[in-house]
Amino acid sequence: MKLLSNYLNHLDFDLQEALLAKERVIELFEIRRAAYQRAEYHYSVAKEEFRDASVLMANLNQRIGELQSERFQFEEEWDDWKKPHQ
Repeated sequence: MKLLSNYLNHLDFDLQEALLAKERVIELFEIRRAAYQRAEYHYSVAKEEFRDASVLMANLNQRIGELQSERFQFEEEWDDWKKPHQ
């Protein structure tokens, strides 16, 4: 009977250790999942900011093109104007 009692005590101890290990694994899993969710959020924010920056860059490039066109047109008009009229 004493042998059976010792065996059951060892089983109880092993079961308690296994349950504690399971709880720790669950905690680690939750920590990893929270970190993943934060990373996913930051990625989506960065992706949105990149999209906004791309739109701004396209608008800026368009405006630069317009200004260069205006300057070229002005230079042509200036060249025509400063030529002596005959």
